[in-house]
Amino acid sequence: MFEKIFSWFENRYKPLELQPNPAIPSGVWAFISYFVSQFKGGLSMVVLGIGTLAVIDVMKPVALGWLVDLLTTANRETIFADYGWAFSIAGVVVLLIAPLVLILTFLVMHQTLFPVLFTRIRAQLHWYVLRQSWPYFQNDFAGRIAAKADQTTHALRDMTMNSADALCYAAIYLITAITALMTADWRLAVPLLVWLVIIAFYVGFMVRKLAVASEKVSDARSTLTGAIIDSYTNIQLVKMFALNKHEDSYAAEKLMDAQSTSERFFRVVNGIWLPLELCNYVMIASSAAYGIYLWQQGVVSTGALAMALPLVIRLAGMSNWITGVVTRIFENIGTIRDGEKLIAQPWTITDAENAKELQVSGGEIHFDDVRFS
Repeated sequence: MFEKIFSWFENRYKPLELQPNPAIPSGVWAFISYFVSQFKGGLSMVVLGIGTLAVIDVMKPVALGWLVDLLTTANRETIFADYGWAFSIAGVVVLLIAPLVLILTFLVMHQTLFPVLFTRIRAQLHWYVLRQSWPYFQNDFAGRIAAKADQTTHALRDMTMNSADALCYAAIYLITAITALMTADWRLAVPLLVWLVIIAFYVGFMVRKLAVASEKVSDARSTLTGAIIDSYTNIQLVKMFALNKHEDSYAAEKLMDAQSTSERFFRVVNGIWLPLELCNYVMIASSAAYGIYLWQQGVVSTGALAMALPLVIRLAGMSNWITGVVTRIFENIGTIRDGEKLIAQPWTITDAENAKELQVSGGEIHFDDVRFS
C-alpha cells in the first residue's frame, strides 16, 4: 500500500519533459521563473499545507492563554459541560487535522517535488547547453561549464523549496502571531513590531551584499573545478611535458582564490548573525518587562501574558532560523545569477526561420574535378 502511495506522488511530474519553448531565457528572474513555474501546482500545495501548519502552531499559545484565563474563572464542576465543544475542536485539530496536513505536505515536498526538481532542471540545462556552438565550449573549461550547471541546479532546487517551505512558514507564523497579539491587546505587539522593523531593514540591507559575495564564491569554485578537471582531461600532455609542478601551482592559485572569496562571504554572514542575536535578547527582555508592566496596571489578563511571552520567545528563536533561510536563499540567488550568465547565453548558430527537418534518403561521396599537386 505504501509503495502505491509513494508511486502516485512520485509520478505527478515527468522528469525529462521539455517545455514548449525550450530556449532558456536570460536574466536571473526570468531564468528562475522559467523553471519554478513548471511546478506551480505542487508548490501551491506545499504553501497551503505549510501555511495551515503555521496557523495551527500560533494557535497553541493562543489556546494556552485562553485556558489560563478560563481556569481562573470557570466552575470546576461544569467546565466540561460548558466548554466541552472547545476542547473537542482543539483535540480534532491537534490529533487529526494537523497530522493529516503534515503527512500530505511532506509527501508532496519529498516525493513529488524534491527529486523531480533536480532531474528536470538538470535535464533542461543539459539540453540547452548541448546545443551551444563549438566556440562556446572552446572558450571555457568543460569542467567549469559542467560545474556551473550542477551548482545552478542545486541552487534553484534549494531556493525554490526553502521559499515554499521555511520562508512561507515563517511569514505566515509571523503575520498570525502579530494578529493574535494585537487581538489580545495591541500594546503587547509593540516590542515585536519594533524588533521586526529593525530586523527587516538590517537583514534586507545585508542580504544584498550576501548575494554578491555568494556569486563570487560560486564563480571561484566553478573555476577551480574546471581547472582541476581540465588537468585530468589533458593528463597525457601533462605527463608528456612533465607539467606536474605547473599544474600544482595553477591549482594552488585557484584554491587560494576560492579560499579568499569564501572568507569574505563568511564575514558578511557573521555581520548578519551577530547583531541579530543581540536584537533577539533585547526583544525578549523588553517584551517580558512591558508585558508584566501592563499586567501590573490591570491592562492585560494573565492569559494574555501567558499567550504573548511564548509567542515572543518562539519568534526570537525562529529569527535565527528565518535569517538562515533568507541567507541560504540569497546565497542560492547569487549562485543562480553566476550560473545564468554562462548557461543562458543565446545560441549563436540557429536554424533559419521555418527551416524544414533534414531528410536523408541515402549517402554518397562524389569527387568532381579533384587534382593533387
